[in-house]
Amino acid sequence: MPGKKLSAISYQLSDSRQKESDDFSTGFTLIEILVAISIVVIVSAVALPNLRNFSNDQDLDNKISELKNILRKGQSSSNSSALCSNNSASTSFYVSISSSSATLYSTCASGPLNTLNSLEFNPPIVLSQTSCAFTDLPAVVTFTNTQTAFTCNTTPLNQPNLSITLLNQSSGASKVISILKGGVISDN
Repeated sequence: MPGKKLSAISYQLSDSRQKESDDFSTGFTLIEILVAISIVVIVSAVALPNLRNFSNDQDLDNKISELKNILRKGQSSSNSSALCSNNSASTSFYVSISSSSATLYSTCASGPLNTLNSLEFNPPIVLSQTSCAFTDLPAVVTFTNTQTAFTCNTTPLNQPNLSITLLNQSSGASKVISILKGGVISDN
């Protein structure tokens, strides 16, 4: 019987050692934690700049959309015979584009110029170029019910279209709006 007692004691000792080692094996090792942290750091380093560029490009798309909306409002207003404050019909609508803003105006046969809408170009979104030289700004798109005309400062622009380029200074991305004399407004 002494052999059985010895074997039972030996079994109890190995069983208690097994329980102790099981307690330690339920956690993570230092290497596993370092590998997991390294993966998170690498994924963050790759994703964060792309997320920033995406946000900047969305700002550029929004400015382009706002500028197209101002141009289209001027165009559609010229065809609708909108009334001035003194109930006379507006004679024309025009969008003046400078290096810092685009503003929609209406002109009346008698009376002051009316500002209808305005859009500011704030960094990082800036006016990069137009069909006019920067010294000849503002570029003006005039809409009447019969035609679309372009001028640089006060000089008529004898081209079939006017191009306006907005630049995102952060990402280097740019977008162009083209206005054709026939009235088509497009971006690319």
